[in-house]
Order: sequence, then structure tokens, then C-alpha cells
Amino acid sequence: MREVLAKLAAMSDQERAAFLARTRTAPAAGPEGPTAHERPDGRSVASYGQEQHWFLDQLWSGDAAYLVPFTLRLRGPLRTDALAAAMRTVVERHQVLGATFDFEDGVLQQLTHQGRKFELPVETVDGATPAGREQAALRYAVAQARAKFDLRTGPLLRTRLLVLGPQDHVLLWIAHHAVADGWSVGVLIEELSAAYRAELAGTAAELPDLPIQFADFAEWQRERLEGPGAAELIGRWRARLAGAPAAAVPTDHPRPPVQTFRGESLDFTLPDSTTAALTTLGRQYGATLYPVLLAALHVLVARHGGEPDAVTGAVLAGRARRETEPLIGPFANTLPLRIDASADPAFPELLAQVRDTVLDGMTDQELPFGHLVKELGVGRDTSRNPLYQVLFSMGSLPRGSGGTQLAPGLTLVPVGLPNGTSRLDLEFTMEQTGESLAGRLDYNTDLYERRTAQRLIDQFTVLLGAIAADPELPVSRYPLLGEDEELRTLAASARPERPAIRTGFLDLFARQVRDRPDAVAVHCDGRRLTYRQLDTLADRIARAVLARTHSPAPVVAVGTGRTIDLLPAIVGILKAGGVYLPLELEYPADRLAYMMADSGAELLITGSEPQPQLTALLPAVLSVAELGDPDGGPGGPVPARPDLDRLAYVMYTSGSTGRPKGVAVQHHALGNFLASMAELRVMRDGDTTLALASLPFDGSVIELFLPLAVGAAVVVGQRADARDGARLRKLLTDHRVTVLHGTPSTWRLLLDTGADPGLRAALSGGEALPPGLARELRARIPEVWNLYGPAETTVYSLARRLTADDTPLIGRPIAGTTVQVLDERLRPVPPGVLGELHIGGAGLAQGYLNLPELTAARFVTHPVTGERLYRTGDLFRERADGTLTFHGRVDHQVKLRGHRIEPGEIESVLARHPAVREAVVLPKTFAEDDRRLVAYVRCGADVTETELKSAARGLLPEYLMPSRVVLLPDFPLNGSGKVDRKALAALPLTEDEPGEHYEAPATPTQAQLATAWHDLLGRSRIGVREDFFTAGGHSLLAVRLLHRVRDEFGVEVPLDAFFAAPTIAALAELLDTALPPEELADLGRQVAELSDEEVADLLAELLNEH
Repeated sequence: MREVLAKLAAMSDQERAAFLARTRTAPAAGPEGPTAHERPDGRSVASYGQEQHWFLDQLWSGDAAYLVPFTLRLRGPLRTDALAAAMRTVVERHQVLGATFDFEDGVLQQLTHQGRKFELPVETVDGATPAGREQAALRYAVAQARAKFDLRTGPLLRTRLLVLGPQDHVLLWIAHHAVADGWSVGVLIEELSAAYRAELAGTAAELPDLPIQFADFAEWQRERLEGPGAAELIGRWRARLAGAPAAAVPTDHPRPPVQTFRGESLDFTLPDSTTAALTTLGRQYGATLYPVLLAALHVLVARHGGEPDAVTGAVLAGRARRETEPLIGPFANTLPLRIDASADPAFPELLAQVRDTVLDGMTDQELPFGHLVKELGVGRDTSRNPLYQVLFSMGSLPRGSGGTQLAPGLTLVPVGLPNGTSRLDLEFTMEQTGESLAGRLDYNTDLYERRTAQRLIDQFTVLLGAIAADPELPVSRYPLLGEDEELRTLAASARPERPAIRTGFLDLFARQVRDRPDAVAVHCDGRRLTYRQLDTLADRIARAVLARTHSPAPVVAVGTGRTIDLLPAIVGILKAGGVYLPLELEYPADRLAYMMADSGAELLITGSEPQPQLTALLPAVLSVAELGDPDGGPGGPVPARPDLDRLAYVMYTSGSTGRPKGVAVQHHALGNFLASMAELRVMRDGDTTLALASLPFDGSVIELFLPLAVGAAVVVGQRADARDGARLRKLLTDHRVTVLHGTPSTWRLLLDTGADPGLRAALSGGEALPPGLARELRARIPEVWNLYGPAETTVYSLARRLTADDTPLIGRPIAGTTVQVLDERLRPVPPGVLGELHIGGAGLAQGYLNLPELTAARFVTHPVTGERLYRTGDLFRERADGTLTFHGRVDHQVKLRGHRIEPGEIESVLARHPAVREAVVLPKTFAEDDRRLVAYVRCGADVTETELKSAARGLLPEYLMPSRVVLLPDFPLNGSGKVDRKALAALPLTEDEPGEHYEAPATPTQAQLATAWHDLLGRSRIGVREDFFTAGGHSLLAVRLLHRVRDEFGVEVPLDAFFAAPTIAALAELLDTALPPEELADLGRQVAELSDEEVADLLAELLNEH
């Protein structure tokens, strides 16, 4: 079969038309097809597709997304009676158009009501002008296209003839998808045209007899798929789709827990030259335009969603047998097609794969999508479509050009009718008309902004043009931005929003010494230094450093500990033109030794307390105690300030090799950072702040240097203060601290004390700020700043002050800083596409000390702009509004069971629970082939693992659900005050929390329901708290259960209500408190007999009682 279809695809249009014409006259081959049957009672089994549409109608309460709306514009003299008679002829020929649906013995049945007489209502459209009538007709048509159908009572076809003028009419044709599809519209137009002409001539329409009715096909389909070959067919689909995630484009807005269908459409047209080139390309590889376009769409969606191996939905007519071609009916089927571009194939290779995938799918297309979902046991998820979220179809888009000559002077033009819905996240529909290729993108407006949809169209157009121009490239190398737009993007992003501030810390500090010499600069352990005292002592240290070192820029280690001597030592080293090397006394001796040896430290400065563990490592020691009283007079000339291009400090961070790496930062980078923070006024003169960060952590730079640069006071705290919330709170109170910088972990520690921090501003950085924590900070502190940046770009490069309703987004670049989201080839990625954040500008470090290869790998030169950039390794995506969102580390992605997972998404959902303080999700290996997600949660209130899972399950698809939720009183922290993920992952897990214990039915209602569950699920022991779907149920079984409930209890339970709480206990409670329909009707009659005053009095009495 595949070979035949491939040859057909390679034919020219004329050859293919001749071939298909000949096959239609040939005898049927293959399995015996459906045959016509008489049905005196009009009852027959529904098809699997109808069953799926019925289920969706019940679930979504008749949403208009599952309607087939269409209009026919009729221009010229029209006989309305002839048109109504012609419509009656067509409708009565196709019995399915008169069908309704209901359950009988647990099976969905369709009932055809052939006695119903078809009528075509005629409506005159009011309006003073033709344009006014046009708008009124459109409003009326859209309202009709959105109106619901009742599948139980029907009719499921709605027609209207709108009169806009004597020779201007619009025929509305709106059917439910359970009785018609897009192909049916073509059948309608063809038959309606013939029947209308016959009515005008006063003759019977010469329409060929229909070989079968849709009901015949439905019964034949059931027999086929319940026969011996069905298992093999299902097995082939199961093998194709195993472990594959759905292709998806990240949304602009959070996905609602329950899927919505609000949507809009955008039209577009490809250049004829692109269409011709793509057609030629397809023929070259034995493919039609269909797989060419589908392959390109997969490339586009994979670049956005980061899933190169994923499933996209594809629409097929579902009319593989000739008997079905002349029928109106819901034959259309969607196939979940798995496409794998993970090996970055050249486009012809991907095209060949997609062509074969499409042909294989066509071979096995008789398996309806809904039946496939049920057989695969896909987990329920009311927030999205199963298996795919992006759909592709071709050839079914009606256009407003051209038309059919219905009669002399009367032209019929089909026009699509948007009804403001979208069945999926995104649906691309393409139509070829002659040499032109046009398309439409339907998108869900609850998920995407219009500009995002337009960008997708623009990127698809660019991608198709690039493929047409050079079809041999690997798919990752095709651009999504046009060349001009790419250059504009690069040029714009290479320019900082604000120019760099060329200054140094010593200049900023000198200004404060001049302006406020007697203001307190430093507090520590009951001692303090004014700005004048600090400056005097720093000058003495600078002269001593010059006297005891020999290099022009000596590296000087600071081992004073967290004492009053710390800041004089740092400032003195910088004044001497030296390079500050911070040491943390808590570090192991071998790590300290490596840092001093690798940096080439020439001198060690200690405080008043001796540090024998350090002096053993570096004998050249300067003790601050040697230098006398800070109130003493000057001791000689002050050294000139160092050149701004010299190094200011080296800080060692953890390295992937197991040895720390030294980040070398220059004076101009430090000065630009400090001046930018001062410009933003995150800290001001008169403020008091705390210094708590570990000294080799770059967070210590903002805590120690910034207050001295702006005229604030800094309290040097101890590391124990940062680990004890009570101590931290006391320190804040004792020193009347106004501004505090900390990691989210530090902020959580403080807020957990329950005390009001009494701060003017909170500065959060070092790791992602959880939304819940951000909300708490904003509620207690007037100013909350979210800061982002790696040590390699000098502390922080982006800053954002959060507003009252703000999510903790990454902010805008500080002065002299550029940020770009680029792909692995350093090309700009469009908004919505995941890329690595690159930072350039004045804040870049000189590099890694003594590591030229690593420096070259991480600090790169852009090949187009020549700008030096730092590759952060952080994944970012630009949103539709231009803001940046953080999506984890390049190396933090997790792939489980074919799904590429960003743990941050799960963490943010868990963090929404009011009891959750913080959440970290990590992969954990339980056995060689058993890797699962484990969520570690810090909680501020009593909560169970089951409760958190239940809350998350309503917001996450099943593949993102953690298998365990581990509750911890605190998280382990590393030396920088961040969550220690390695320590978390090493924690032993206790035995799995037991599942829901078996609880027997305790009431008659529960017992009756348990019997129903037993009958449907085939299980003898089902607890009243057990989830229906976890116990093996699926969507169709849920429908059958609720029909049984209606029959046995007389209560109509909405499907979405059952999905929200699918247990025997919850359903029993609902039934026990619900009024049966007859009681509700009786109550209504009683209320109707009362006056308005009596009803008001009764309600008042009830309110007073409660």
C-alpha cells in the first residue's frame, strides 16, 4: 500500500486526476465493505467518531467548537421556494442529518427521524445601507454558529436563508460534527446545485442513488474494529506512539484546568514561487505538498516547544472506501503522527520520514481517534486534547474567490464562517488553489495572544521560504526570522538600553567619605567605623600592602573573618591596586590552599584574631592589629587609584571538574554595577543593611560594596545569623535595618519567624524567586526587587521592582548591559522560542583565572556584531510582551518516558498551595530502568503528600506529576545560602506513603454505586475513596456510569462534576444531596404559587436562621 501511495504522490496533478478517475470506475478491492440495510425503527449503533463527538459534547456542554458552520453567498435572481425544495431533497437523501443520539443498554445509538419535515426559515436582514446589512448578517450568522445543539432531541442541522437584498442572499448551513464534516460541505454544494437546477426546470434531480447511508458505515466500522484484525491494528499504533509527547508551543497565559475553546483565526498566503519550489521538492522525494508542509510545521513547533520527537495531529477525510465519497457524514478522522527530528536530519531525510509516517497512517486510518485514545489508556486531562495539541489539515479551507454558476445570473460562493472557537491549542489549515497556497491558523485565545499567533505565521512563512531556497540543510539550521529581521534584532540587542557608567568603587567611596565623613559606615560585634575612620585605616593597609608585595597588581587574600577588620582590608587592597581574594574560614584547608595557590596570592591579611590554619598556608601575613588606632593621623601619601581596567577581585565558584574556578572581575565592571544599583535606588544614603552572604559568593559584593558606594551603613553579621531566623530577626531589630539582600532561602527563613521585618526594601537574588514567596514579600515590604545575574557578569545584570500584581519576572538590563536569547549557533531566537541567555556589555568578567580554554568556551565573540558575550547556561524565553522568563538550566532538563520536562513548571504549581513554602523537583533513579520525579517540599502548615498530589493533579498533566512528594521541615543549604540540590537528592526516601486505604461502602447509595463500578471496571473490591480513573476507568466508561446513575437515581450528574471528584464517596454525597427532577419540578410549582412578597419573607427567615 505504501508503495502505491508513494507513486501516487510523485505523479503530476493531471496524472493523479486521471488515475483517481479510473480507480472510481474500477470494482472495489480489499475487505468486504459496508452494505445498505433497512431500519424500520430508525435505530442503529453510533460510529466511534460519533461516540467521541457525543462524549465531547457532554463534557463541554455543547461547545460550538464541535460544529461545522458554513455560509453560501448567493448573488443574482433566486427562487427561495426552489432553494428550499432543493435543500429538502439533499437533507432527506442523507439520513444522518436527521439523527439524534441516546444510550441504550450502555451503547450509544443514533436514531434517524425520517418523518421530520425539513423547513428553510427565511430571515430578512435590516439595515439602511448594504454595508450595514452585511454587518448585521455577519452578526446573525456568528450567533447562529455559536448556538448549541441538543444531541438527544435534535435537529442537529440548522439552516437559514438571509435576505440582504432582492438579488443578494446568504444561506447558513450549520451542523454538529456528529452528523457532518468538512468534506460534507462539498457534497452539499454539488448536490444542492443539481437539485436547484432541477427545481427550476420542474424535473426530478438526477442525483445518483447513494450506495449506503452513514448508519451502514457505522455498523460496518464496529464489526471491523471488534473483529480479529483490530488488535493488530491497535498494536501498530501503540508501537508508533510509545513514549512520545505531544508537540506543543508554550503558551502566553497559564493553561486553565479545564480546556476552553475560545478562539480566533488568522489567514495568510504563501508566495507562488515558494509554493512551486516546495511542490517540486515534494515530487523529487515522492511526496505531495501535504508531508512537505507537515514536516516544516514540525520543525517550527519543535523549535518553540523543545520537543524534536513529538506527536502532531493530522486530519484525514476518513473516506478510504469509494462507498463513502458521495455521503454527508462525520467520516473525518485525526491521526496522531509521530515525527522525530532529534538527530537533526537534513530536510529531505525528515521529509522522507514524514512521508512514510503519513502513508503508514493512511494505511491504518480506519482506527478512529477516540477509539485509539481509549485503547491506549491515555490518562485523562481536562486541560488539553489527548495525544496532540497542534493539528494540521490540508484542502478543507473554504475561500471566498470564484464560485459556482447555480443558474443563469445566479452565482454561489462558499464562504467560511468563523464562530470564535478553536478546538485545540493551534490548528494550521492549508489549501492549494491553482498555483497558490493559502492557510489559516486557528488559535485558543485563552492560551495565546494574537501577536504570538501572527509571529507563528510569519515564522512558518520564513521557514518554508528557507526550505524552498535550500532544501538540503539540517533542520536546526533553518532560520525562523528573515535575514533583515535577524540583523535588526542583533543590532538592537547589541546596544544597551542605557550607556555604561565609567567609574570605579573607589571613586564612589571617596565621594561618600567627602560628603559624610562622620556617618557610620560599618557595624560589627558592637564596634563601628565611620567613613573617615574606615578610609584612614584602608589607607594604612594600602601602604602596607604596597610595602610587602612586588607585583603591580598583587592578589591579596583576606582572612580577617567576619570582623570589623574585613572592610578596611578590602578597601585597602583596592587602594593599593591589589586584587581582593575573599576567603571563607569555614572552608576546608585544602580548598583554601588551592584558591591561594591558583590565584598566586602574595599576601594574607588577618584581623585582630590570629588564624593559624591560614598562616600555615601563606606565611606572608599582614595583621590589621599592627596598623594602630583608626583615629590616628595619616601615615604618608595615599596611593593613586588603580586603572579601571585592572582586576578588582577574584572569586572562586564551584567548577564542573571538581576544582573551584576563579572569576576575575575588573574595576570598571564593579563600578558600573554599583553605579547602576545606585541609579535604581535599591539602596540609598541613610539606609542600613546586613552583610550575611558567604564572602566567596558574589552576593557578598552587593552587601559589602554597595552600601559604601551610596552612603549607607553595613552591619557585618555572622554566618550563623543567616541560618537562624530568630537571630536574623534580632539583628534586623537591633540595628534598625532598612534594606536586606538575600537568596529566596534566606527570605523564607526570615518570614517563617512570623515577625514583621520592618524593612523598606527587599533584594532577592541568587536563585529563582518563587511566586508564593514573592507575594508574601510584597505583602510585608514596600519595595521588592528581583535580581538576576551570574558571577561572570558582575553580580547582577538584570533588575526588576515587583508590582502588586506582578509575577517574579526577570527584569531589564542594568546600565551598559545587553541581553540576548540565542540558539547554539548564536542566532537570535524569536519570541516564544527557548534559547540560552547571553549577556554582554560593561559587566563581563575578564574570564576565569588560569583557565583560557574554559574562558574561550563561555565568553564568546558574536560572529556578526563582534560583541563579547557570556553564555549563561540558563534557558530563557521571551514572552509576547517582551519580558523574559527563566526556564531552568541547560543541564537541568529531565527526560522521562519520552517527555522533556522542566522541573520549574512543577515547582511553581506546588508552590501555589498555601501550605508550601518552597518546592524543588529532581529526578531520582529507583532502579536501572526506573527513573521518576520526586518533589521535595518545605511546608509551613500540616499537609499530606496525598493532599499536595491532589492539588497538583488539577493543574498538571499526568506526565508532569511527581511520583513522590517528600515533606521536609527545612532544605539543606550550601555555603552560598542556596538550596543544596545534591544534598536533597541524596536524602533517603521513606517507604511510599500508602495509597488510599480500602474503605467499604457505608451507605445504601455508596453500596449501589460500588456495584455499578464493579460492573463497569470488572473489579470486585473498590474503596469508596478510590479514584475512578486510577482504578482503570476512562472517559467513555465515565459516561456510561453517569447514564446508569441517571437511570437508577433519577439525577443528572454533569460529567465535569464527576471528573472533579471521581470517587464513590464524592458521587454518593452529591446524589444524597441532589433533588430528583420530579421533586425539583414539584418545588418549582410550589414556589410559583407564592407571591413575590411571600418568597422574600421565606428567604429572609432562612437567612436569619443561618
